[in-house]
Amino acid sequence: SQHFEVSTATSAADAQAMLDAGPAFAVLISDVRLRGADGVSLLRHARKRYPDTIRLLYSGHLTLPKTLEALNDAGAFRVLEAPFREGVLMSAVLAACEQYALQLSERSAMRETLAGCVSALMGLLAMMRPAVFGRAQRIARHVHALATASQVNNADRVEMAALLADLGALALPIELSERMYLRGSLTDEEQQLVASLPARATEYLAPITGLAGVCEVIRHRDDDPVRRTGYEGAELLEHRHHCAILRIATDFDNAMSRGLSAVDAMTALRRRAGAYNPDLLEMFDTVCGTCDRPVEFVDVPFNSIEIGMTFAEDVFRPDGVLLVPRGHMVTGDLMIFCRRWEDELRDRILRMILPSPSSSQSGSPASSL
Repeated sequence: SQHFEVSTATSAADAQAMLDAGPAFAVLISDVRLRGADGVSLLRHARKRYPDTIRLLYSGHLTLPKTLEALNDAGAFRVLEAPFREGVLMSAVLAACEQYALQLSERSAMRETLAGCVSALMGLLAMMRPAVFGRAQRIARHVHALATASQVNNADRVEMAALLADLGALALPIELSERMYLRGSLTDEEQQLVASLPARATEYLAPITGLAGVCEVIRHRDDDPVRRTGYEGAELLEHRHHCAILRIATDFDNAMSRGLSAVDAMTALRRRAGAYNPDLLEMFDTVCGTCDRPVEFVDVPFNSIEIGMTFAEDVFRPDGVLLVPRGHMVTGDLMIFCRRWEDELRDRILRMILPSPSSSQSGSPASSL
């Protein structure tokens, strides 16, 4: 015999409240006729807000137009005629549960594929444009901390956006990407190229299934996305929250790259009245800015760096080319990359930040690269 945990609602409004309160429902079953709204409207709401929930509709007075509306507009998995023949409802519910499990499995596989894709892209960026990659890692760590503190939904979306926003730098000459990172003097034409990086990144990422939301965060990083018509209600608020987090973390890193201290960088951001969400800005100061946090530094030879350490200073090759930017966490791939310069830099003493369990980035996408 089959066992299901069943919740019931007496109106469309009650059903919507139960969906919103969670936890997620595997299957939603609704009559066409409900108090306050019809069943198709309820299923349409569920399809938009909770697309994984499988939707069933039934009625004792089915019409062809209503059936087509349920299938096409509300995405009903099955439309059933009442009263039910023996076994029909149970069969439909079992099929819906199987479909729900299949969707979750496919979603998990998609996340793993996306994570692998992002890791490959970041590995390429690390090898080709280390300065830009170091900046992306720093911003991603700040974004992860702020997204966690603010408890925003779908935090992985804005964290991926932080890592990938400057992917367009692969199209820039390496000398220009380093001057951009070091805040060197840029011509008007070069400034236009740098300003186009988010748009170029979205062009690279748009063909990848599952990254549409990430592209939208990158696209609206520097402006208020309220004008976008693709989002509304809670989705729009969440999207604005993502963009606001990325904007604060990016501008803070830009200020630090100009040589400002963390205190002065936060002061500069506060002076831009109306540019940032004030509550998020103060929260950012607490988790990433000027608050006192234990950081343990160590001076070690170049050939003694270990995985998990973070560079506290820029490392340049003997010819003056930037090799590893500050803020870059040491990974296995980076160790392999650095070995080719071991003879030239063997005796150079570097200031490193030791990994701390209290500041672990295990939940951040930056840590897995």
